[in-house]
Amino acid sequence: MALRLSISFKRRQIIYLISQLETFITKYQEKPYVSRKKEIDFLCFINVFFPLTLGAIIVLYYMENFEEVRNEFKPDMLQYFEKHSIQEKIAVLLFTFAYMLHFYVTSMLCITMFITIYNTFEDALKQMLVGTYRLLCTDVSAPNLVKASELILKVQSMHQEIENVLSFSIFLVYVLVFVNFLNLVSVNVTNFTSPQLKFRVFACVIVFLWTTSSFVKLTLTGSKLVDICDLWKLLQQDIVRNCARMKIKNAKRLTYLLLFLEESKLDLEFTGWGIFRLDRSLLLTIAEAIVSYSVVIATV
Repeated sequence: MALRLSISFKRRQIIYLISQLETFITKYQEKPYVSRKKEIDFLCFINVFFPLTLGAIIVLYYMENFEEVRNEFKPDMLQYFEKHSIQEKIAVLLFTFAYMLHFYVTSMLCITMFITIYNTFEDALKQMLVGTYRLLCTDVSAPNLVKASELILKVQSMHQEIENVLSFSIFLVYVLVFVNFLNLVSVNVTNFTSPQLKFRVFACVIVFLWTTSSFVKLTLTGSKLVDICDLWKLLQQDIVRNCARMKIKNAKRLTYLLLFLEESKLDLEFTGWGIFRLDRSLLLTIAEAIVSYSVVIATV
């Protein structure tokens, strides 16, 4: 609920951010942008189709095989359909679809949007930095340095805009993973033979695995920005070596180049509301926290 509310309250800002990102790519990217439309369409289809289908299959299976679960899933209004099993199943399926759409599908679509924005910015940034490197290796002139400096400033501004709009929602995504995990490990297993409990455990496992896969994908996508910044540091060093080989003797050009290299350092990273940074080490940190919490809860 909190994740959906954070997206709703920032709807206009997100739309403006996407517009700014498109303008940024159009203005500064030399090569045509390679669209990820097919990949995005596929992810959206999976995020909608898989939860709805799985939810319907599980509910219908347990309703057919376990009377206790069947009664649990049958609200008072469905008592009208006791003699009409087809209408009852349709009503339960509609309820299941609404439940899955509200609690799971919308959250996964939000995460897909975050991943898409991150990928778009990172792909464009990497191509722009490589293009800047090739430009400066060819000609270290004042106009080229000005152009490169303008690009770096715009990159920093664009990154800050993404952080301002999305960082709090990213934080809530990781909270969602922990909530699903705690819900899973806190299930009372003292009466594991109960069909209701089996259903709860199975549903919790599916939800946890589904959200965890999105969490891993989001973390790996965010960590690409750190890799790109490390790549830019190597490219800067190569620019200096190339200038040394060219034996540039113009003092002004060398001064401008040194100033540019000093001011163009990129230490960008995506964060979760400034509390943690999205990099590969976060996966290990989260895994350690999950194991620790599971041990504590299991021993209580």
